[in-house]
Amino acid sequence: MSIPFQPELAMVRSFIARELRTVLRNRFLQVFSTLALLAGWAAVGLAPSAAATPFILLQLALYLVPLFAVLIAVSSAHGELEEHPFLFSQPICRFTLVAGKWTALWIASSAVLFLAFLPALLTAPAAAKLFLLWGKSLCLAGIFVGIGLAVGFSTSDRGRGLIYALLIWLLLVIGYDLLAYFAAQFTFVQQSPALWLSFLLANPLDAVRISALFSLEEIPFTVPGENKIVLLWSAHLGKWVLVLSAIWIAALLSWCRFKVERREV
Repeated sequence: MSIPFQPELAMVRSFIARELRTVLRNRFLQVFSTLALLAGWAAVGLAPSAAATPFILLQLALYLVPLFAVLIAVSSAHGELEEHPFLFSQPICRFTLVAGKWTALWIASSAVLFLAFLPALLTAPAAAKLFLLWGKSLCLAGIFVGIGLAVGFSTSDRGRGLIYALLIWLLLVIGYDLLAYFAAQFTFVQQSPALWLSFLLANPLDAVRISALFSLEEIPFTVPGENKIVLLWSAHLGKWVLVLSAIWIAALLSWCRFKVERREV
C-alpha cells in the first residue's frame, strides 16, 4: 500500500539533502559556526558563576541567532537564482523547494546551536533549563530562516536582499521595543495591560526573552489587575512561544511559496 504524499515527501528529502550539502559552503554559516562555538565556550569559561551561563547563552539566542539565520537564508535563496529556470521546468511542487530549503537551513542552524550549548550542558547544573533555552533558540532560528527566505525570494538583487534582511532584523530587535515603550506612555495603554502585552508578545524575540527570563529566574509573571488574558499568558509563556513560532513560520513559508510560484520559468 502506497503512503499518501510519498512522492512529495521523497522530493522534500532530496531537496533537504541537496541543500545541506550546499549550505556547508555558505560563508555566513561558517562565520556563525565560529562565533557560536566561541560564545558557547566563553559562556562557560568567562561566566562569573554557573548560574550566569544561561543568561549569556540567552544573549546568543536573542541577537546572534536571528542575525545569522536571516543572512544565511537570504544568501541561500539568492544562490539558486540561476538554477530556478531548470528547477521550475521539472514537474515538482513549488512548495517542495521552499519546505526542503527551510528544513535544511533550520537543521544546520540547530546543529550549530547544539554545539554552542554543549559545553554548558556538560558543565552547568541546570541542564533542563538549558535544554528549554536551546529549544526556544531553535524556534527563533526557524522564524528568522523563514524571514530570510521570504526576503530572498522577494528580491532579485543579493545586496538589496541583505540590506532588507538587516533592516527587518533591526526592526524586530530594537524598533519594535522602542515602539512598545512609546506606546506605554499613553494613558489608555497603561489602563489596558492586556493590549500592551498582546502587542509585545507578538514579537517572537520579546516572547522568547520574557519566557526565558522568568523561567531562569523562577519568579512569577505579574501585572496590576486580574486580566484573564494576562493570567493565561503568564501561565503558558513557553507554550505561547511554540504557538507563535508556528504562526510566524507558516505565514512566512506561505509567502515564500507565493513568491516562488510567481517566478517566471
